[in-house]
Amino acid sequence: MHSIGTETWAPVAFPQPPDDHGGVMAPPDETAPAPPQPSRPDYRRVLRGSLAAVLIAIFAIFAVQNAEPVDLELLWWNFETRRIVLLLGAAVFGVAVWELVGFLWRRRRRRQAGG
Repeated sequence: MHSIGTETWAPVAFPQPPDDHGGVMAPPDETAPAPPQPSRPDYRRVLRGSLAAVLIAIFAIFAVQNAEPVDLELLWWNFETRRIVLLLGAAVFGVAVWELVGFLWRRRRRRQAGG
């Protein structure tokens, strides 16, 4: 309680707004460190973004230049598709085989190491 002249008064406590979890927000922590301020750009992130943009541009040019239809014959199947679809399908198939062989190799190595 504080007294001014002849009157006595008490400070008024204002309600705090609720936080995201429905509780009352805690007073700010004076010991909490300040968030880090970016001092310079992350050059690796910029380099990765630039490289990704260049690769996407090269892929777009590659796709446009290989958009003509081609005939595909495999055993008794015969159909027409775009060359880019054929190339991407072959690439995806190659990655799938690579990953399967790697998985089987790692599994064999784990079994040999385990006993």
